[in-house]
Amino acid sequence: MAKQNKGLDARIIGDDLCKLAEILEDNGVCIDAGPLDAAGQFCSKNSTEHEWSYQFNYLEFNIDKQSGTIPNDCEELKLRFSIHIIGILQEDPKYISNPLRKLNFDIEIIGVGLDYIRNECFDIDACWHLDKHIRQENDGSPKYSHPEYHLAFGGEKLKYSKDMYGSSLIMPSPRIAYPPMDAALGVNFILQNYFNKKRLMPILQDPTYKSIVDNSQNLLFAPYAISLASRWVKNDYKFGDYFSFEDIFPLAN
Repeated sequence: MAKQNKGLDARIIGDDLCKLAEILEDNGVCIDAGPLDAAGQFCSKNSTEHEWSYQFNYLEFNIDKQSGTIPNDCEELKLRFSIHIIGILQEDPKYISNPLRKLNFDIEIIGVGLDYIRNECFDIDACWHLDKHIRQENDGSPKYSHPEYHLAFGGEKLKYSKDMYGSSLIMPSPRIAYPPMDAALGVNFILQNYFNKKRLMPILQDPTYKSIVDNSQNLLFAPYAISLASRWVKNDYKFGDYFSFEDIFPLAN
């Protein structure tokens, strides 16, 4: 029975991505949902009884213009979402192990800035990176705070974009502890941070969309929250390697 449940879980993960792709296309918020649909089909067909995986590059959105940007005038804003994820299928509900083996999660925002003084346009970009701390043999202690899952501004996609940044100071940013996200949670993060909610109401109120997000939250947010709460809430859970409270939120120690 356990193996059957694991297979069903993996198929649900893949099927949810295909359903999400259809929702994005039907509501016109995604330029091409094909990469998401292909990732869902791959996950459904290739997951094993122990793990699931998928990846895609450049799921692209035309995002809304926002106030408070630097530079002030930004046009043709596009957001590109890429992910490579390998997840572990859990069996014992009382054993909270690290839900992922691998996570590379990138959000890249590109557009055109308008320089009225020079009367010219210039390319602009910004990047956010969420990933899992991948340990290597003989690793020493990290030099800085390094949560197991962390969100940071920048990353390689920004590093190699161009070599001129005006008067900005860009340096390695703090690694902000953040729950792991898969593609569905990443899409939800993008929609709720880069689109006007009035435009999104048909999506956010869609029962299928709510179910997809809820499935992913149960898969990834729930074990993270249980581990986080274990510092203060006594329970009989056992935690796997690198998924204790100290691993996911080292700043509290």
